[in-house]
Amino acid sequence: LVFTNKALTDSAMVKAIMTITEAKTAAIQDWGVESVRLYPFINEDIPEAITKERKTSATGTSTDGIILTINTNGDVLTDAGSFSLFGDTLAKAVYVGIQRALENAIGAE
Repeated sequence: LVFTNKALTDSAMVKAIMTITEAKTAAIQDWGVESVRLYPFINEDIPEAITKERKTSATGTSTDGIILTINTNGDVLTDAGSFSLFGDTLAKAVYVGIQRALENAIGAE
């Protein structure tokens, strides 16, 4: 959940979602979170199929979601990419937030 006091153009909102996703994924991968997948996918029609567990680097979770709120009366921004001041700040905030959440979740185990 991301709140901002800025107004974003439609294209800036799309870019903000991309920036958030990239920062979230970087934080998860830097933490070393793994995803376990079964290959081939389970198929009840082929009972003799051999399934293998394979660990890959996680990029998110099945419950991921992004909510971005803007202030339509705020200063209008046309770019939210990571090379813009807003996008860079957004990416850093999301990265730190995900890292803290992982510390709380995984550190408590």
